[in-house]
Amino acid sequence: MTADHELQAQADAPPTPTSPAPAAAAGRRRTPLGPLTRYAELFEGPGPLRFVAAGFVARLTVGMAGLGTVLALTARGNSYSLAGSVAGVLGLATAVGGPQIGRLHDRYGQARVLPPVALTFGTAMGLIIAAISGNWPTWLLYPLAVVAGASLPLVGSLVRARWTKMYHSSDRLRTSYALEGATEEAVYTVGPVLVTALATGIGPLGRVSNVLVTATR
Repeated sequence: MTADHELQAQADAPPTPTSPAPAAAAGRRRTPLGPLTRYAELFEGPGPLRFVAAGFVARLTVGMAGLGTVLALTARGNSYSLAGSVAGVLGLATAVGGPQIGRLHDRYGQARVLPPVALTFGTAMGLIIAAISGNWPTWLLYPLAVVAGASLPLVGSLVRARWTKMYHSSDRLRTSYALEGATEEAVYTVGPVLVTALATGIGPLGRVSNVLVTATR
C-alpha cells in the first residue's frame, strides 16, 4: 500500500518546470540579421561612416586606372601592345611605390601625406589625358605612368589603419577586417564595370578623367 500511495502522490503532483536547453535558448535569441548587426555596430558614431564611404569611392581608382588607360589609348587608334605596356608600367609602379608611400603615412600621418600624394597622382593622370588627346610622343606616356602609378592613393591600407586604431583591443577588429575584405572584392568588381560603362557614355578621355576625379576628391 505504501508503494501505491507514493505512485499516486507522484501522479497527482504538479509538473516541475524545466529550463530550456542552452542550445535551444541560444537558438531562439539568434536572428537572421545577427551578422549584419555586428557590422552595424562598427558604425556607432559619425567617424567610421565618413571614412568608409570616402575610402570606398577612392578605392575605385585601383580597379579603374589601368583599364581606363587601355580603353583611352586604343580608342585613339593606338595598338593594344602600347596600351598594355603603359598600363603594365602603371601597375608595376604602384606595386613598387605603394609600400614607400605607406611608410610615409606611418611616419608622418595620413593628413600630411595623402593630399600631396593625391595631387601628384591627379597631375600625372591629367598629363596622360593631355598626352593621349594631343598625340604627344608615345614615350612620354611611360614616365607619366610611372609617376601616376607610384602615387596612386592606396586608400585601403589607410582605412584599415583607422579600424585598427579604433578597435585594437576589441573583438570588433576582426569584424572590421571582414568588412574590409568584402569592400576590396566589391571595388575590384564595381571599378572595371563602372569604367566600361563610362566608355559607352562619355568617350575614352572621359573615362580617364573620371579616374582622376574619383581619386582626388
